[in-house]
Amino acid sequence: MKQQEFRNCLTDYAAMSYMLKTCGYQEILETAAALKNISAETLAQYPMGGYSKGMGSGAYEFVLKDLQRNVKHYDWLFLHLSDDVSQAVFTNLIAYRIVPASVFLKAAYDDKHSQYFDTDIVSCGGQEVFVDCGGFIGDTVEEFIRLFKHYKHIYVYEPFSDNIGICRENLAKYGNVTVRPCGVGERGDCLSICGGGSSGSFMAGQHGSQEIPIVSLDEDIGEKVTFIKMDIEGSEISALLGAKRHIRNDFPKLAVCTYHIISDMWEIPKLIDAIRPGYRFYIRHYHFPENWETVIYAVPPKQEDGEGR
Repeated sequence: MKQQEFRNCLTDYAAMSYMLKTCGYQEILETAAALKNISAETLAQYPMGGYSKGMGSGAYEFVLKDLQRNVKHYDWLFLHLSDDVSQAVFTNLIAYRIVPASVFLKAAYDDKHSQYFDTDIVSCGGQEVFVDCGGFIGDTVEEFIRLFKHYKHIYVYEPFSDNIGICRENLAKYGNVTVRPCGVGERGDCLSICGGGSSGSFMAGQHGSQEIPIVSLDEDIGEKVTFIKMDIEGSEISALLGAKRHIRNDFPKLAVCTYHIISDMWEIPKLIDAIRPGYRFYIRHYHFPENWETVIYAVPPKQEDGEGR
């Protein structure tokens, strides 16, 4: 493949999709390596950040082969994105997976809006029931209150003991905030968690540093919810399955991280669409120069039509 043709592909998702379907792995690898002025062997092992938590290698070879294997799923997501900004962000994130150059992350990066709360996409009123899955020390909840001020109730789920006390202390000055010292998943359980209490702590199956309880949102919250945020280090799909009733019946706004596992980018929105058809999808990226903090927004059409604003 000629270099200029390859460069042109990286600005157009349809062209990248066609290339992924018609060119072999080795051809793309060698062309991308030449563009970066490194050997193909070096690029194949190039670290790609946090895409693969718990699911294989995070090296370039793993990421490119995933694109080729699942390109039809990525096509589905591109066609279901609801605005030009989302399609541009998506195109740059896929270009980064083909040629890991910071220029693509810079083009995707949103430095104008708060993560999870892009007010061009979501709006919140005084009857909001906000659910923060992965509450850390309460910083996301405080940003929610700063932006939207009024709400009905807030539920915060934070599994790590080092964070729970700080979270409760930070949120004690606000009313109608429930802090739950547990993680969220598909069903009630008890798992091990690894990490030192940072926002990067993650589920680790049966072997970890701390045993924590897991609850499902459907079992734990009896009232209607209107907005669910999830940043739970690769457990998002399990947590969404545990919130199927709320998603199906309440049709809440969703802001879900999709970068922890390589397939999350398409698997999470497809799961949401299967649980409750009719959502509008938007994608934004909130970190530079790394490939972390990509969020999919799922918004009910009634909000876009002006109801509840």
